[in-house]
Amino acid sequence: LCELDECVIMACPTCANTTCSDASQTCADPNKDPDSTSDWTCTCVAPAVGSATAKVAECVCDECLTSTTCVDANQACFDTDKSCPSKNDFTCECKPPSKDTAIGAVALCTHDECIDHAATCTSAGQTCEDPNLTKDGDWVCKCIPPTVQVGINANKTVICELDECAIMGCPTCANTTCSAVSQTCEDVNKDPDSTSDWTCTCPPPGVGTATAKVAECVCNECLSNTICSSANQTCHDPDMACTSSNDWSCECKPPSFDTALGKPAICTFDECKDHGATCDAIGQVCSDTDQVSVGDWKCECIPPQVQIGVGADGHTAICELDECVATCPTCASTTCSDASQTCDDPNKDPDSTSDWTCTCVAPDPNKDPDSTSDWTCTCVLLVQPPQRLLSVFVTNVSQLISVQMPTRPATTQTRTAIQRTTSSVNVFLHHLTERLLLLLFVLLMNVLTVLQHVPLLAKFVMTQISRVVATGNATASLHKHKLVPLFQCNLLFVNLMSVSL
Repeated sequence: LCELDECVIMACPTCANTTCSDASQTCADPNKDPDSTSDWTCTCVAPAVGSATAKVAECVCDECLTSTTCVDANQACFDTDKSCPSKNDFTCECKPPSKDTAIGAVALCTHDECIDHAATCTSAGQTCEDPNLTKDGDWVCKCIPPTVQVGINANKTVICELDECAIMGCPTCANTTCSAVSQTCEDVNKDPDSTSDWTCTCPPPGVGTATAKVAECVCNECLSNTICSSANQTCHDPDMACTSSNDWSCECKPPSFDTALGKPAICTFDECKDHGATCDAIGQVCSDTDQVSVGDWKCECIPPQVQIGVGADGHTAICELDECVATCPTCASTTCSDASQTCDDPNKDPDSTSDWTCTCVAPDPNKDPDSTSDWTCTCVLLVQPPQRLLSVFVTNVSQLISVQMPTRPATTQTRTAIQRTTSSVNVFLHHLTERLLLLLFVLLMNVLTVLQHVPLLAKFVMTQISRVVATGNATASLHKHKLVPLFQCNLLFVNLMSVSL
């Protein structure tokens, strides 16, 4: 299979390849069948556009197809000379309504967009403004002074407001009218269609407001004064003219009517006048120790009742009556004490009376009035009686003696008797040792007791010496100095333990 590419044939003046390359074009043979000749084409090299069959193509160089300069600026592009040797001669042309052009560059398009959009602004009572005539879509509506813009609508109209107090530089302006008398101007409704609704307001401590004119000010000093209210009192200003100052006073609230100029009053009132009946109703007495403060009244118990708490309301008292505390010839405590008995009131409710009791005093081993602090604590010793131990011992010995001479059948009986006797002797000796130790303990306690009473003995000796010196009589009673009862008690205890052993 053979093919013929006419663009490959070289070195001849009329060859296809030579013809195209001499014109700086490319050669292409679309049909390489050897029977198909003279169908080769010359094609212009980019950016030129054009092709021709079996000859040089006529190339066209449209710079608007290769350059985006005009398109990027949203302008139209025109290339009047599209021959390839002609370069940078394209034209950028502004889109209507602007007609400005520029060759080889972006045109400076100027157009006042308000020519087209002014009606939108004027219909809202506003003016149109195009800040940049070379830029499209930047036109805006503007508020007409003295109104100011505070927002914008979707149709590009703006939201305007009119603050009449902001207008300056005229004798009858709102701000001038108010400031001339040191009052503040305020325009509550700033709608441009709402005018002459501004107000003048008095400066503190003055109070007063007027619309579209100067206000008449009232200076009530009590409005800004917290001195009286902090003291729970009422403030009063007799002259509320702004030229009158420091004439306010504090007045006490009823039932007190004290007043003080320029400071809190000292209010005094006995609250028991109002609350005394509350205390009387429960058998108590009302007390208001501080008549300056309020709410500190209280009920107090009537003697001989005593207070042990405060009621849930914080004023009434919780009282109790101990009938054994009161002292009088017929009182409970006197009645019991005269009989050397103790008094006890088990129910101390003030409504529960005559329920006190007298109780006998516990016995005292020595009831001599001069013998005090001689009561004793006694230890009780639980021991096995020695008579029983001795009986067991004698019985076992008797059994041992009554046994005949040992024989073979009696050997077991004899051993049993001997074992019992030995056991009895061991038990007897064990208990004897315990009692000897106990006796030694008692003797030691006696010695310690005597040593404890050495100061008392010394006092007794010194007393006798003093009497001999003063009267020459050495007679004295050992009983009054607690010596004989003490030694008798100890000797008796020792003797009892000896007999027991």
